[in-house]
Amino acid sequence: MDFQANLFIATIYDRLIYNKNDSAVIHYKNLTSIQPEKSKFWYLAGLALNSEKEYDSAFLYLQKAYELKPSSSNIVMAYASALQRKKIPLKLKKLLMLSCKKIPPALRLLIKKFR
Repeated sequence: MDFQANLFIATIYDRLIYNKNDSAVIHYKNLTSIQPEKSKFWYLAGLALNSEKEYDSAFLYLQKAYELKPSSSNIVMAYASALQRKKIPLKLKKLLMLSCKKIPPALRLLIKKFR
């Protein structure tokens, strides 16, 4: 990880401590530009946008995080929640059926709901 990425990460954590998620969003978006292959940055940007109630933007970032790393249970959970918020049940059901081999209990409940 390069200096610039580390600097942005430090700034993000500093902003989050003071509940300035809107500032954190800017830095996470910058990180997705610097290292677009890192699912973690897309995921964290999605969570920060979600905290700011920018649900449409959050959905897009979480969708990208899922495309990059569909095996991450944290990403699957956040993306499933975004799909549910956008009322996309067929895509949610497919996601849940194809997700990680080790399905967390919360995901099992969602799967049962959409069967």
